[in-house]
Amino acid sequence: MRRSDLTTEKRENVLMGPSEVSSVFPNEPFQLGVLGALAVSNFGLGLAQRTFSAERVADDKTLVVVVSDHGAKVAGARFKVNDLLVKAGLLTYADAGPAQAEEKETTLGARLQRQVDWTKTQAFAQRHIHIYLNVKGRDPQGVVEPGEEYEQLREQIIRLLYDYTDPASGRKPIVLALKREDAVMLELGGPRTGDIVYAVDPAFGLEHGEFLPTAKWGIGDLRGLFIIAGPGVKQGVEIERVVRLVDVVPTICYLADWPVPADCEGGIIYQALEDPNAKAKEIEALRRNVDRLKRMVERPPMC
Repeated sequence: MRRSDLTTEKRENVLMGPSEVSSVFPNEPFQLGVLGALAVSNFGLGLAQRTFSAERVADDKTLVVVVSDHGAKVAGARFKVNDLLVKAGLLTYADAGPAQAEEKETTLGARLQRQVDWTKTQAFAQRHIHIYLNVKGRDPQGVVEPGEEYEQLREQIIRLLYDYTDPASGRKPIVLALKREDAVMLELGGPRTGDIVYAVDPAFGLEHGEFLPTAKWGIGDLRGLFIIAGPGVKQGVEIERVVRLVDVVPTICYLADWPVPADCEGGIIYQALEDPNAKAKEIEALRRNVDRLKRMVERPPMC
């Protein structure tokens, strides 16, 4: 949720970003800092190098939410799913030269993929955790028949992932491989989700992206940062509950008395609230007052 998504009259009272897990801090008076996901993961919530002062934007009526989209770990051993697909004959590149074969990094860190020969490719891994099959009728140059061939190929690739052992370390790089419909348990789904979704052992790969959100390796931790402060929020407390990104919006709506979006999938972070039953108590008090007014109106005249 972005600041621009908020209504104009409320926008100046909310500070937020995307997120995941961890602590609740005081709201009177306070300073909060964001060190970035890597610093938070590696050194905990040592907020010595503050990048902004929340007291400049906050008062006793302001809700402040500070979040990160993920943490990070130390880079591990090299492992790429597409290498396995090439060796299995499921992926063919159009350019053959090994000197040009490696992915190159641009100045912005974006990867330039090699050219794929889609007429000879049945599957391709991209977007960190997704493997897409090249399906006839769905993809422009599809070669995989929907139905039985599609299902058999998914089973073959999942076995391929689980069976592979890194020769240098003896470790299994793949810790989880699921069909798209089973990835709903990971809150993944829809047409953009891969036909297969996988997760890599944190001993392999780069700093983030291919791993389960609970992954840790060395001094690194993939859990993100979540800090909330303001009216109705506990002060100076670290909560034990895992907070998901999708929990942030309904919690803000609850505290701000806003309608919860119809498609919202998260839950309110009650463990962070001073009184989780405050709204229920308020509604009950209103009901008693309404009943009292009804009795007054319906009371027969004194004479």
